[in-house]
Amino acid sequence: MRLFMILEDKIHIAEKYKRNNIAIYFASLFFAPVIFSFIFYVFLIFFDRLPLYFVELTKQSLEKFMNERIAENAYVLAIATIFRILILWLLLMWTINSLSNILFNKFYDYNILKSLNWLKVKLFTAFRFKDFAKLCKKNNFVSNEQLSLIKQMQDVGFLVQGSKSIAIKYNDYFEASDIDFVSENSSSRIINLDKLSNITFNFKDQIIAKSRHNDTEIEVLSPKILPKEFAVYKSGIKVPKLNFMIAMKVHQLLRFYRLKSEGKEIPATKIKNSLLDLGFLLSKSCCLQYRKIL
Repeated sequence: MRLFMILEDKIHIAEKYKRNNIAIYFASLFFAPVIFSFIFYVFLIFFDRLPLYFVELTKQSLEKFMNERIAENAYVLAIATIFRILILWLLLMWTINSLSNILFNKFYDYNILKSLNWLKVKLFTAFRFKDFAKLCKKNNFVSNEQLSLIKQMQDVGFLVQGSKSIAIKYNDYFEASDIDFVSENSSSRIINLDKLSNITFNFKDQIIAKSRHNDTEIEVLSPKILPKEFAVYKSGIKVPKLNFMIAMKVHQLLRFYRLKSEGKEIPATKIKNSLLDLGFLLSKSCCLQYRKIL
């Protein structure tokens, strides 16, 4: 069994629940309140001859309330109330399950990551807790040693960005990655890296620095700046906000497109990873979009 729940594992689970025809879920979404409303009112009629309302009971004298008949009716009231709550709860679960089935299948073909979010809702409301637990399994692609390194870089004016910042911010991220750094502000300089005694950079100029630390590639780009208004703290580490992460991934893909149009070779894995990162980040945006239901 893998230590991490990677994307391929999650897709394998999703394939078991994918349906090409989702008309039944639209019908279920429509009939759920109708059917449960009918059952609810039948239940009310069944208990119609009993004093089921607490207000009616409290109006009676204490002596009469202690009467065996009243005590029995109070017991029936409690049971009836529990059943009513149970019916309403089942109605809510059925409705949410139908909606999540629709959105899971709708998103499946063009944003599998957002689709997986809705699959979690579907599995929970259908009481499929085994697969639900698998999808919710947390990953940790950031070791304590890497966190220590990132904090040291932060102390000299360089902040983590890119895929590693996504892995720090979201513990359901699905792959290991290199570590990229950008400047915290305009006063950050490559020369500040000389203050770090435990990292040796095999390439360094005034703009860029590169290193390899325990099989992890490290790259520092000083011209890039992460403005403080677009940064948040996560476990003591400054990472970009979601909107900034999305903007950077879009910019990266546009840069790849420009380079490809100029005839330069871009590794397919780089393009694929950028697209996956963008899809992952978009899946963290607003989850419910009513237009996608139709």
